[in-house]
Amino acid sequence: MTSNSNALTTLPPQPDTSTEPTLNNANMFFNLTQLGLLDPIKSVIKPDSQTQPSCLAHTLSPKPLPDHNGSYRKYVDIMRKHQRNAKGPNELYSHTITSSQAYGRWILEYPKSSSPDDSWIINPRRFHHRNSEMTRYVDDMALTNKEFRLY
Repeated sequence: MTSNSNALTTLPPQPDTSTEPTLNNANMFFNLTQLGLLDPIKSVIKPDSQTQPSCLAHTLSPKPLPDHNGSYRKYVDIMRKHQRNAKGPNELYSHTITSSQAYGRWILEYPKSSSPDDSWIINPRRFHHRNSEMTRYVDDMALTNKEFRLY
């Protein structure tokens, strides 16, 4: 009887309860793949690898501040005086805001010296309007005398 009581008091060996997925705890994924928990990143990472400090943060220049340099007073003055930013829309935005801006998006500014074929774009012909002598006389008299009438 003593041998039977010793057999009842000894417990069977317990399964491993570690967090690593093994075949013993594969039923955690509903027994579909028999592989245990899915962790694609953990399977690729080497266990002895450590992250190296990035020297990239020290090599980048700081982000340039806007025209007002963070000052609310300068910002209000710029808004009150309706001062515009010197940058063009293709420097501010990577894509057009509306489709109506797309037609002139990538037109470059005209160079100061260009070929003779492009001279009509830079220096177009102008046809000035000239008034007759009588019209100029009436306009000048109307400026000096409010009651002036030709007839």
